[in-house]
Amino acid sequence: MGETRRIFILILFAWFWVVNPPGVGNNQSSWWTVVPPAYGRNEEIDLENAAALVQQQTRGKILSAKEVEIEGRRRFQVKVLLPDSRIKVFLVNPETGKIE
Repeated sequence: MGETRRIFILILFAWFWVVNPPGVGNNQSSWWTVVPPAYGRNEEIDLENAAALVQQQTRGKILSAKEVEIEGRRRFQVKVLLPDSRIKVFLVNPETGKIE
């Protein structure tokens, strides 16, 4: 019984490794990526969800998040401290949930 469990866990780990090996591709295609609620529906995401989406994609620390208007369009501006100690500002489209 213990050997069967060990083999099952090894096969499961190998499958996850093949599906998404570390360091390959971008976070958009990762199997653990949470899809924002606006995808596939006619709803907008809110500021909190936009900040959570940026945090998840960058694995950074959110420093600030606010609603801004750029060229007449509403966007969420999210400032993040990245894991490599850089600070970066992202814009999130509230209608689509896409990071710009």
